[in-house]
Amino acid sequence: MVQDPPKSFMTSDVKIVEYSSVNITLVNLPNPLPYLTTWRKTGTRLTWHQTEAYRNYRNISRLDGGEFLVNITNRMVVSNGTIREAWGQELLHIDVLYKPTVSCPREYVVVKGGNINITCSIDSNPAPDIYIWTNSRAETVQQGTQPTLTLTAVGPATTGRYKCKSINRMESTTGAMESGLGFGDVLVTIGEKKGDVKNRDEVTERDERVEYSTESDYTSLDPPEAEKN
Repeated sequence: MVQDPPKSFMTSDVKIVEYSSVNITLVNLPNPLPYLTTWRKTGTRLTWHQTEAYRNYRNISRLDGGEFLVNITNRMVVSNGTIREAWGQELLHIDVLYKPTVSCPREYVVVKGGNINITCSIDSNPAPDIYIWTNSRAETVQQGTQPTLTLTAVGPATTGRYKCKSINRMESTTGAMESGLGFGDVLVTIGEKKGDVKNRDEVTERDERVEYSTESDYTSLDPPEAEKN
């Protein structure tokens, strides 16, 4: 019987959408098969020892992702009858994809006739492909690849609540494609006179921020009922 030590046994890096399930199976296993497989998450003390040559994740979360050092060990009988252990080691990256969470300033106060740039922060993997801003009348006022809304010569007609919808596209290792949505909003108001916002570059951003993240299905491109006007 031909015996061989562990060599290249790792599958390609894994991309998986959050809350999905995945079974990561090692390939090109040695003969005899490994009796011990160790998974160690780099940069942490998290270590898993097991006899199976695979690892199964159910409802994977973004906290489960990262870089893993995988070791396998087998035992071979050499010519004089003694047993020799052999081991192999490879790196695996698990990339957990998740939909956007949008955090926007709660309110911007601007002098009448002023210009403002409102930027929302996004937590998303991968980054959103598109941002769509709508006003309180559900009219699209801006669409692009950056999470910043620009308003010029602000007046009563341009005040009110603006909503930011961000969309990302998540392609897993299996080739399945899903869309993720995130929502945030901001209130734009006008100060009564310039003195109301002096020494603040004529624009005031309130410290408090508000976050919205939809629980709707990834594949839906419509906002959840609570977000519809």
